[in-house]
Amino acid sequence: MGPRAELSEFRLGRLLNASWRRGRNGSGVWFGLATVLTTLRFMRHLSRKKQRAVFRQEIHPGESLRIDHLPRDTDGRS
Repeated sequence: MGPRAELSEFRLGRLLNASWRRGRNGSGVWFGLATVLTTLRFMRHLSRKKQRAVFRQEIHPGESLRIDHLPRDTDGRS
């Protein structure tokens, strides 16, 4: 995540906090905005790329590990 995305997330967070605060004070418009922004933030969280483990095993003392890079197929998947 680069500086621009971090700054955007900071701005969104400040707007979200302000809208929740104003919405709790009785403003329906701010409450609606806070609800929409919270939903968007949650959807962004759910749609993030998750890391995928190809192989997982516990390594004991004295054992070694070898990591190889698999070439990608023409369709972009390894």
